[in-house]
Amino acid sequence: MGRLLTGHQIFDFISSIPEGSALLLTDETGFEATMFLNALLRSFPNKEGAVFISVEPTSIGLKVERIKLEEIPDITVLSFEVEKVRRALKDGCLIIHGYLPHVLIREEEDRVLKVIESWRERAVNSKIVEIFLLRRNAFPSFEKKLHSLTAGSINIEVDRTGKEVGFVFKMLGCCKPEYHMREFPFQVKDGRLLVKWGEEFVEQLPLEGEDAVRNRLKYLQENVNSIKIVESGRFESSNPYDRWLFSQVKGMKLMEINMLFPERFNEVLEKLAAWSVKGYVKFEFTQDQAPPPPRDRIKLTTRMALAFPTPIALFFLRRRAHTIPIKVYHTLRRSVEAFMSTQLPGKDLKDELAEMELRFQEVTARLTAIEVYLEIGEDPRTKLDLKYLPKIISLTMYYGYGLKPRVAKITDYEYEVSFADCFICGEAAGRPACQLLAGTIVGGCSIVFKEQFTCNEVECKASGGEACVFRLRVAKPPPKVEGGLESLIPSLLKRRSRRIT
Repeated sequence: MGRLLTGHQIFDFISSIPEGSALLLTDETGFEATMFLNALLRSFPNKEGAVFISVEPTSIGLKVERIKLEEIPDITVLSFEVEKVRRALKDGCLIIHGYLPHVLIREEEDRVLKVIESWRERAVNSKIVEIFLLRRNAFPSFEKKLHSLTAGSINIEVDRTGKEVGFVFKMLGCCKPEYHMREFPFQVKDGRLLVKWGEEFVEQLPLEGEDAVRNRLKYLQENVNSIKIVESGRFESSNPYDRWLFSQVKGMKLMEINMLFPERFNEVLEKLAAWSVKGYVKFEFTQDQAPPPPRDRIKLTTRMALAFPTPIALFFLRRRAHTIPIKVYHTLRRSVEAFMSTQLPGKDLKDELAEMELRFQEVTARLTAIEVYLEIGEDPRTKLDLKYLPKIISLTMYYGYGLKPRVAKITDYEYEVSFADCFICGEAAGRPACQLLAGTIVGGCSIVFKEQFTCNEVECKASGGEACVFRLRVAKPPPKVEGGLESLIPSLLKRRSRRIT
């Protein structure tokens, strides 16, 4: 599957936007998003295939399709007009929807959401990327629900901490994992988008560093069975994800990393190559032999167990359900919060805390999944068909938490997972509170299906919902990496999510 390339070297290095996906771009006033896109797409290779749909005159260097709302009686007619624009475009094109605030004032939010959802369902085979613009917190309920229909989002914020007003963009779910939720200050000068990289505002990556990273990456890919990652210098990064990932992979062999992160192994290799250039890690050559290839399928007894209801399946698999006490969750939250306040003093840690909770639980779920594979006599490298996904989620949540989820298939690559009996929410809150469950779902499914998943909570009992509801999506096909892992299983299972120092 290809991805969107804007022609801006740094943005394209950071981002990972699959063709055919949809994004949400939020800002404060509406001006920041237009300014950002105008500079970002200055060198877009397919300028004729980039369309900005608006109800107002717009100063942007792209083709603009004006919609006259006074001539459109309802949302159905608007959908027809947008569909005409979409049909006129070819693969690799881009549509920017700049009319949502005006439409939401006239139409019910749920009707607009249903139209967008129908567009996404019909766009399964499309390679057109679509970006929806919205002013942050202007329509909070709609914004939250739209997040669940998109592959990710770009948030543009105004930075008022310095003497002069500045701008920052932050990507969620549509970038490489190491850049998820990382803040990138930027400037727009002479129509060019300058992003802060290191200590300077630039629009191109330093060539020397880029070549060095590419050479190190090639070396890692050619020696997957024979490399161990060794810490060689003090790791310096303000990005919580980077610090967490570094703490997990240091001291590991590449094939152990491949087992732990099978769906994003190549992305981790890119990060390791960059860290090597910066002097954070070095590569130690080992004498390990390449293990045999993985099994093609699971055993008959396992397939039979997956055909039974969850309690009976656990009996066949020789697993007993055990519930993680709520005290354990609160202990995890306090530990992560203490780490975050130490590493990032003086910052609003609400979003970062939620992200770290999810990451720590995700890696725990990955290790547990590998352990279960081994205990039932299966090869952890075996990839299951997605038809087993509802059963695997039911087994995972019942075994780990005593919860009984309802899993509904929306499309071949999208599922809704709801928990009427969620015990995590506790007291009422203004935001979803169940990141622990999302981390478990993503971690377990990533190991079992070797696919990259995203999981967002769209409804929560803590904020007034009848159940805690999650949208689970297969993000993109996983990279294919040759080689086996059996000889490395014992040392991998000694590891647990490590404390970051």
